[in-house]
Amino acid sequence: MAPGSGMQRPLPFTPPPFRDEILSCWLSRLAASNFVTADVLLEHLKLRPRPLNNFDRALKPGEAEAFASAGRVKVSGVRSMSFADS
Repeated sequence: MAPGSGMQRPLPFTPPPFRDEILSCWLSRLAASNFVTADVLLEHLKLRPRPLNNFDRALKPGEAEAFASAGRVKVSGVRSMSFADS
């Protein structure tokens, strides 16, 4: 199974990203809003826990989709917060 594959239900609390916010910052707020650590958030999304700032530089297949689904945002919005495709 690919990382983040399978539809995840959105998290109960999904703060929208701030304008010009980087992905790691939004993921940190997403975890905190749901009263979990970043590692627990990533495990819930079936992603290998690693430092959140890694997602600012590189997204593996399925990660942007997992974050978008959990956070109720568009995949393009998640990708725009990362420098992965820059």
